[in-house]
Amino acid sequence: MGLNSNSNVVAPLSGVFMELSDVPDPVFAEKMVGDGYAIDPSSNRVVSPINGIIKQLHASKHAITIQQDDGNQILIHVGIDTVKLKGEGFKTFIKIGDKVKTGDTLIEFDL
Repeated sequence: MGLNSNSNVVAPLSGVFMELSDVPDPVFAEKMVGDGYAIDPSSNRVVSPINGIIKQLHASKHAITIQQDDGNQILIHVGIDTVKLKGEGFKTFIKIGDKVKTGDTLIEFDL
């Protein structure tokens, strides 16, 4: 589901902004999980890009889905092979069902 024109979305972390098609993972580059952008991080803190509710938090803490009141969802995925870390190097500040506001810290990770 695409975000509507009334959605305000901020970058979830600091870094170099790039097109999703430039990501080396074909699942993202070919937009199999939807449209979006990538950020090559210069910081280790991920913040909420929208106001919403945490709908999913991957067991290895590398991926979060946030849903707005209107049903639009944003997936934040940290790193290409981070699932192999099984959560090591990640610290979460949220859980499924939490309400978050734009700018709230979601996770920190070891760069």
